[in-house]
Parts: sequence; C-alpha cells; structure tokens
Amino acid sequence: EVEYVRGNPAVLTISDDDGNEIEEVQLFDIATNEEIHEMMINKGFERKSDVEIVEMKAKKQKEAEEEQTRLAMEREERREARSRKLQEKNGEKDNDKREIKEPDYYIDENGENVPKHDEM
Repeated sequence: EVEYVRGNPAVLTISDDDGNEIEEVQLFDIATNEEIHEMMINKGFERKSDVEIVEMKAKKQKEAEEEQTRLAMEREERREARSRKLQEKNGEKDNDKREIKEPDYYIDENGENVPKHDEM
C-alpha cells in the first residue's frame, strides 16, 4: 500500500504480513531508480518484469471496472425495488378506490337517507 504525503520526505515502511512495522527506509537518499531497484531486491522483494507489471495493471483495471459494474447494478436493483414498492403502494391506493362502492341510498333535500330503488 502506498500513501503519499505532500511536503514530507519519501519513506518506505516495510511491514510483515501481520502489519507490524519492520523497517523504514529513507528514499530521498537514493538518487536513481536502479539504486531503488537494487535496495528493494536486497530487502527481499522480487522485481516484476515489464510484462508482469502490464498484466497486473490490466488485472487491477478489470477488477475496478467489474466493481463499478457491480455497484451500478446494485444501485439499479435498489432503484427498481423502490419503484416496485411505489407502484405496489399506488396500486393499493387504486384498489382502495375500486373497493369504494356507491351507497344504496341518497340524501334528500331534508338531509335524510332515502333508499335507492332499482329501476326496472
């Protein structure tokens, strides 16, 4: 993992697999890339070939794109679920409206309920 801190001297912190700091190397004392590569090999790191580096970058790019696709799909699924929920809720309102039936009476001019008669 690389952490860039502007304004601070370049330092390589080497940690073990458990995250315990083993060593700090002052990189600003190293003048050339070849010296850095030599130091890294001396510390037990393996230098990757240009082909391996290109493959690693391509793999990371593919993983990042897959993650973006996965996140986009999750967002779309959540949007669709919200939409379905709203449609169901609106459907319930529509059903409620359909369940309302006309009364079997009307109110006359005196404010009294008068039964409706079926017209034949």
